[in-house]
This record gives sequence, C-alpha cells and structure tokens, in this order.
Amino acid sequence: MLVPRPVLLMTRPRVQSDRFVASLPQALCSRLSVVTSPVIEIVPLHLADRPDPSGVIFTSRNGVEIGSDLIHDRAAPAYCVGEATTRAALARGWQAQTVGADAAEFLTRLSALSPPTPLLHLRGRYSRGAIAESLTKAGLPTSERVIYDQPSVPLTKDAQAALEAGSVLAPVFSPRSAAELADQIDGARDLHLLALSPAVAAELSNIPAQGLHVCAAPNASEMRKLVIEQAGIRLRH
Repeated sequence: MLVPRPVLLMTRPRVQSDRFVASLPQALCSRLSVVTSPVIEIVPLHLADRPDPSGVIFTSRNGVEIGSDLIHDRAAPAYCVGEATTRAALARGWQAQTVGADAAEFLTRLSALSPPTPLLHLRGRYSRGAIAESLTKAGLPTSERVIYDQPSVPLTKDAQAALEAGSVLAPVFSPRSAAELADQIDGARDLHLLALSPAVAAELSNIPAQGLHVCAAPNASEMRKLVIEQAGIRLRH
C-alpha cells in the first residue's frame, strides 16, 4: 500500500513561503508534499505625505520593503526587531541594527539606547507590542504609520484536503497567521503545529492538533531546525 508523503503546509504570504521552502534541504523537500495556502495577504497602503523622522522602526520584512518605497532618504538610522528584518533593511540601504529578537526585548533595549527622536514605527494594520505608545511613555516620542493591510484569506481546497487526509506539518510565523488558522481549522487527522514563538503558540493552543512545538528562538533558522526535526520524525513513521 502506498503511504502518502507528509505534507508541509505553508500559510505565510506566497513570497515568504517560497523563500522559506527554498531554504530547506532539497533532499528533505523531495520527500514531502509542499502545499502553500497563505491565510493573509500583504496589501500596501498609499500615504499622502512623506515622513521625515530622526529614526525609523521596522518590526517585519514587509515593513522594510513597503516602507522603503515611502522614505527615500536613508540617512536616518533603522532600529529593527529580528535579524531577518535587519538584513532586509541593510539590503535596502538603511543604517540598520538589530535591537531585539521580539517586541518586549526591543522596547527594553531601545529605551536603554536612548536614540534621537522623534521615531517612526512603520507597521502593518495588525501589530503587537504597542511599540509607539510604549516608547513614548518611556520618554522617546514615537509615532506610527500603518503602511500595509493584512486581510485574511481562506485555506485552499488542497490545504483542507491535506488536513483531512494525512500527516501535516504547519510552521506558523506570526500571531496574526496563527489566529487566522485557529478560526479556519475545525479538525485535522494528524496535524503538528510549529510555532515561531510563545506568542504564536498561544494563538494556536485551541486548534485540535496532535502536537504543538515552539522554536527555541524566534527566527527562521530555528524554525528550519524544527521543521527538519519534526519532518524526520514523520518520515520515519
């Protein structure tokens, strides 16, 4: 009897999903069925003005890509959450530095740095941590601009069929995507959820799954390790 291959279910926006899958070992991917079904879209928003802050804050790669099209003068420093965000900002010409791995660490470290103000947080419609409000209360005047929307997208028929049919690994990278999955998944035959962080895991906790695993640190490298580990377990069964 032919046993179906385990499914790697990617629910990030298409570009990010494809980038992550491409970073996995080819030998592993050849033994999995990859199903890409984004549960949110990234939709840039148009702003009437061009801000001129003393420093910008980026908490995602999407913020970097879209924000870089809004602010052409890269003289202001960029303070980033996460190494991937920092690399994206450096690639777009910003004087960027990683200030924290997550919002809580970012707030603590940036407050200690006491950079020139005002600061500007360029973010999506759905954002956690109240970055601008928290920094302003800490004595660092910060405003924010919503520069992209993140509307929800239903799971595809292929994704639904995979969840009903066999073993599925689903790496989840953001609380927003996790919340969308929690709204859309009613049941699954053999689902294993891989959460980038405890905040992501908290949004996934009510999904009926056989396993919920959390990365050792909130970055793509640790997620790759977790996918490789869990896929290896599924492939040995």
